[in-house]
Amino acid sequence: LASSLCSQPGSMSNVFKGEFKVTTQSLMGKADVKKLRSSLQAEFPELTKKALDGILGKEEVGVLKCSNGSTLYVPGDGPAAFFDDGFGGVYPTLTTLWRIPDMMPELVTHAPVSKFLLPKDRSAGADMMLPGVIVPPEGLGPLELGQKRCIRVEGNKMPIAVGKMLVSAADVKGSGMKGKGMEVKHVYHDSLWAYSGRKVPNDGFLADQVVASEGAPPAAAAAAAAADESDEEEAEEEEAEAEEEPMAPDELMNYCFYAALKTTCTDAELPLSADKFYSHHMQPARPAKQPPLDAKKSSFKQIGKFIKAMHKAKAIAVREVKNVITILSVDRAAKDYLAFELRGSSRAVRASNTPADGGGRDEEVVALRTKPPVVTEVWQPNSYTKPLFVEMGHDKADYFTTQEAHAVLDRYVSERLAGAAAAPSRSAAAAAPPAAAAPPSVEGWLADAGIPAARAAGYASALAAEGFDSVRALRAGGLAAADLAGLGLTQPHAAVAKAALDGEVRAFLDAAGAPAAAAAGFASALAADGFDSVRAMR
Repeated sequence: LASSLCSQPGSMSNVFKGEFKVTTQSLMGKADVKKLRSSLQAEFPELTKKALDGILGKEEVGVLKCSNGSTLYVPGDGPAAFFDDGFGGVYPTLTTLWRIPDMMPELVTHAPVSKFLLPKDRSAGADMMLPGVIVPPEGLGPLELGQKRCIRVEGNKMPIAVGKMLVSAADVKGSGMKGKGMEVKHVYHDSLWAYSGRKVPNDGFLADQVVASEGAPPAAAAAAAAADESDEEEAEEEEAEAEEEPMAPDELMNYCFYAALKTTCTDAELPLSADKFYSHHMQPARPAKQPPLDAKKSSFKQIGKFIKAMHKAKAIAVREVKNVITILSVDRAAKDYLAFELRGSSRAVRASNTPADGGGRDEEVVALRTKPPVVTEVWQPNSYTKPLFVEMGHDKADYFTTQEAHAVLDRYVSERLAGAAAAPSRSAAAAAPPAAAAPPSVEGWLADAGIPAARAAGYASALAAEGFDSVRALRAGGLAAADLAGLGLTQPHAAVAKAALDGEVRAFLDAAGAPAAAAAGFASALAADGFDSVRAMR
């Protein structure tokens, strides 16, 4: 039932359903930041100035252009606060919604439906269907086409997705809560959530679904208060950072490499491509107040060359296949790794100070994978073998390991083919082509030529004694009629045998005693029907 309440994954519009890379980084000017703040407050009336200050802070706002066409707005060295979906629509990230869950209208759904909204394996997740929406007694409120809303699970105040409506109030009234209702733009467990630190707001956010939770949601006032509490710490950090000199490009690359290995890139993440390690781990590890991390500005020019250098230094082990570099393992006992120390205010430091059990204010880290995936090669019947598997009681769409496929085929042979081979049907026997005839013996060949059987047996024994134990040997010997007579055949029988060896129908008929005039007519008639040799006649 739950699966019918969500649209098929193929219609999913989530721009973060797959991996993405940060292609360019820049800082917003003050005028652009002011414009962004004004547009956000105009679009989301519940987002007060104080709450927005708690989200964007007083630091500069970074603009990250991504390979999927989206744009991330990142305050300071924190997680992305808002994103542009690439079509001009600016939405809050889940990180922001978890701090201010009431900043936008919502749709409420059942907990079992959430597992179909979340991306997993090769599925991108689903859009929200109207039958899966729980309508409260007061209704859904003003509903407009294109309106931005979030989705939460009944009994859990924290949103699990954000998107835009595909129907208006008139559409809902006309359809009777049927069809697709909301296009999901960003959802728990997608690549933006992973890029933002893979955190969850309460214990209701499980690995495969979201359920009800009594965890107290942080309100906008609490977010602002938390921001006020952190002002003093940030001031101290800024004072310390003001004295720091900007790192050289190579130094910054080296720092972010080890910071990523010590904080976000655990052994459970490996193996990992070099590009993903750079965008998902090294770039977020950049210290605050340092220039954007750009491999092109370093002496390496490419992230691949930098990763190879780290491999040569024995910090990591990598593998390169078809120009794709993959990090396989990290030497966490290496001297440089152990000697590395994190700087004071980078996001990496905060990640490293977070307890392993997620004992922060109201967030915890969820490990997506604790061990490498197990890959099993499976096979599916093709158009030729599907009938065999169906005959054995299997679904033609099933997958089989090599051993399972062999077992099915072996069973088919033993149960369906063995009995048929032991007792072939009359029709099969009638349809079977005749076996190739064995070459005639000398005795049989002489008898076929018209020599009496008793004489043929004696002639065959005499010829065999001289080495002519087959018709092929007789033809190969090139024997004349006199030679055959010398080997024991009577003169008439020798002539008949010679005619048969030469294959001349007329000579054969003459030797057989046919009248000369009749023999000529018989030979012509036989030749007209294709019997132009004794062999053809035989």
